[in-house]
Amino acid sequence: PELRHVETSDHSAPVIEPNVHIGKNKHGELLKEVSGGGKQLKKTNTDDRSEPVLEKGTGAGENPRAAVFQEIRKEAVKSEIVSVKPDLKHVEVINDHSAPVIDSGVHIGKSKHGELLAEVSSGKQLKKADTDDRSDPILEKGSGPRENPRPAIFQEIKKEGVKSELLAGKPELKHVEAINDHSAPIIDPKIHIGQNKHGELLKEVSSGAGQTLKKADTNDRSDPILEKGTGAGANPRPAVFQEIKKEAVKNEIVLGKPDLKHVEIVKDHSAPVIDPSVHIGQSKHGDLLKEVSEGSKLKRADTNDRSDPILEKGSGTHENPRPAVFEELKRRGS
Repeated sequence: PELRHVETSDHSAPVIEPNVHIGKNKHGELLKEVSGGGKQLKKTNTDDRSEPVLEKGTGAGENPRAAVFQEIRKEAVKSEIVSVKPDLKHVEVINDHSAPVIDSGVHIGKSKHGELLAEVSSGKQLKKADTDDRSDPILEKGSGPRENPRPAIFQEIKKEGVKSELLAGKPELKHVEAINDHSAPIIDPKIHIGQNKHGELLKEVSSGAGQTLKKADTNDRSDPILEKGTGAGANPRPAVFQEIKKEAVKNEIVLGKPDLKHVEIVKDHSAPVIDPSVHIGQSKHGDLLKEVSEGSKLKRADTNDRSDPILEKGSGTHENPRPAVFEELKRRGS
């Protein structure tokens, strides 16, 4: 669409009255003058009167409030001992609102919590219940988990690939000379690479044929310094426990074994409670596993394999020159 020309009135600039003059900012000159040390100030003698003026013999004394409070307490205790106890009047609590507010029509019965616990602990015989268990998956006849066909397909693809390679023959590859080979490390001509003597060092260390070390006398101060007559005594806890065991066995022999009462388990609630109307069917897990392990025969499928890389005519992979470079470096170093 064709746009029209629109003239706008820009009011973004600050409004300055005509009689106002804006001078040059001297902030830079001020900073320069401050950093340069500014003007030399004259020394001025001042009469400092900030401290309080105290007359001779006066000063801030100790706070008398603590002594006053102590004196008041002593006088109060003395007056309590001298005077008799005051005659207190008897006060009856008329409007006592501490009890809970219960409506007149509400009846509070006796708690049957104990009877309920006794009934729960004694248990109750439940009826058997027959249930329709539909937790197993519904499988149509002839259906089920089958064997994964991918390994067989990959094996067939490999056979076909080898067969086609034998029939077609290897592709004719062109010889390529590596002219600008920058794979070798850049070593300065002045640097000499010597032979690695790591093997000889390991052999010398393992054989023990190194230099014989001299015996050195050391001043071992790792032991703690104990004063004469002091030392760490034996731990008395094992002896104490042994003594306690002996006393316990002695008491058991003297007093005899306690007379234990025979208890018969009358109400055994360890078994699961199943209603008499519940019917527990046979698990078909074994049949399902057998069907899965047998598997099902799959049909052969012809595929168009395009997984091989597409190489242009005359291109191919080159031999890695790094082993030859390293071999050359080793020969030069030796």
